[in-house]
Amino acid sequence: MKNRTVLLAALPVISFAFVAGSLMAEEKKPNTFVQMAQAQPDGMIPKAMVMGAVERTFDKVDTKKEGKLNAEQARQFQFFLKEFTRESGA
Repeated sequence: MKNRTVLLAALPVISFAFVAGSLMAEEKKPNTFVQMAQAQPDGMIPKAMVMGAVERTFDKVDTKKEGKLNAEQARQFQFFLKEFTRESGA
C-alpha cells in the first residue's frame, strides 16, 4: 500500500519533469531571451520574437488545443518561462 501511495505521489512530479524537459529540448538554441538578443546582429531582441517564443510555448503546453491552460499546464508554462528568462551566463 505504501509503495502505491509513493508511486501515485511521484507521478505528477515525474510527468511535469518529462513535459518540461521535452519543451526545453524542442526549443532551438538560443534557449534564453538574453541569448536570443545576443544572437541578433544589433544585439536587440524584437518584440515579435519574444511573443512568438511565448506563443509557441503556450501552444505546446496547451495539449488539448483549447486556447487556455489548466492548473497543471499553467505550472508547466510558468516553469518554462522561468527557465527561458534566467540569465544565460554568457
